[in-house]
Amino acid sequence: MPSMFVVAVLTLPFTFTIVKAEMDISTCGKMKGCLFAPSGCQPTTDCQIAFSYQVDGQNLNMELSGVPPTSYGFIAVGFSKDNLMGDDMVVFCANFGGQVTAGLAVNGAKPRNTIVSNVGIQDILQASNTGGKLYCEVNQRLDPNQSNLYNLNDTYQILLATGPVDGIRLGYHQSNRYVMPRVSLPAYVKGLGLKGGE
Repeated sequence: MPSMFVVAVLTLPFTFTIVKAEMDISTCGKMKGCLFAPSGCQPTTDCQIAFSYQVDGQNLNMELSGVPPTSYGFIAVGFSKDNLMGDDMVVFCANFGGQVTAGLAVNGAKPRNTIVSNVGIQDILQASNTGGKLYCEVNQRLDPNQSNLYNLNDTYQILLATGPVDGIRLGYHQSNRYVMPRVSLPAYVKGLGLKGGE
């Protein structure tokens, strides 16, 4: 009698777990742009959030790293036209019930946000949780061609935040919000570094 077996594969879209993935800060300011919060923190010891960016073809490669205030929490970068939350595009790295993933959200009326589909816009390259420290690396299309999402081939005020997750949405960050400098996202190009000394 022939033997039969069934293989069951459970997949969660866009969720990956990589052991000990972390941001390489040695190339910050040379090959990629980096921001650390709170302002004046030391990247190797006491920063709550780290964010890096560099253009990779038609995408912006981004890394987010940090320790949320709760085990099921998020770290996020907001792209804003001003220094206030509201009407912003958000890229997040979150631990939803033990599953670490990255994604997209838009901020509406404070403090609400809506997670939107990242299909066809964002590729999650890595997502991990090492001892409570979250790390995500994503490639996102520079031009998402959607009215509620920003074209990343531009200059934005960068807002970094961390907070708890609330079910399947990002909770309120309370005072864990940091207004960073305005940055030109296309200033760094993968493999080339800073373009023309911008």
